[in-house]
Amino acid sequence: VAVHANAASGRCELRLHHLGGAIARVPPHGTAFAQRQAPFLLSAVARSSRPDDDAHHDAWAAAACEAVAADSAGTSYLNLTGQAGESQVRAAYPDATYARLVAVKDRFDPDNVFHLNHNIRPSPQVEDGPPDVHAPSIKGEQP
Repeated sequence: VAVHANAASGRCELRLHHLGGAIARVPPHGTAFAQRQAPFLLSAVARSSRPDDDAHHDAWAAAACEAVAADSAGTSYLNLTGQAGESQVRAAYPDATYARLVAVKDRFDPDNVFHLNHNIRPSPQVEDGPPDVHAPSIKGEQP
């Protein structure tokens, strides 16, 4: 409440999404979204119609997230963030899920053409080396 009272403008919002129900019935490894057991999801939305206010609004959103960090799972739902560095993207997924996403990237985008999102980097490519016949398969892939 205190964070919202100090919002950068009247166009800022704190959205508290109640989870559970059908969301929680999917196993954590069933999709890339792994924090399905969390009871709530908080998003800080900071909007400004003036580009010179962006830094002020970004700082407010960061402060809102920091204010609840001690009570959070320590990860992000990346679809609700416009700013996520490589470490935040990596932290959003459990190890096994991240490995599956890298395997998909290796298979379908090894040159990282599609990188203007919350990027999952492909595995480093070995120049002139033999293909990795032991690479993880993608679930549902047919021989």
